Amino acid sequence: KKNVEEANKDKFPAGTEVTVGDDGTAMITYPDGSKDTISGDKAVEGKSDAKSDAEKITPNVPSTKEPVA
Repeated sequence: KKNVEEANKDKFPAGTEVTVGDDGTAMITYPDGSKDTISGDKAVEGKSDAKSDAEKITPNVPSTKEPVA
């Protein structure tokens, strides 16, 4: 809910209400009673699509070894 409101804070008129269902679907209700719906697949980033830090970073392996005391 907060992310939808933040992404549209300059676009929604005062009095607009946002509700989000368990499936991630966002329902936007405007002051005049009209409504918009954003399906969950558009509003929620699935974890399966997100990369972990380990997937995004390739560590730099030194070519020489240093002794550890």
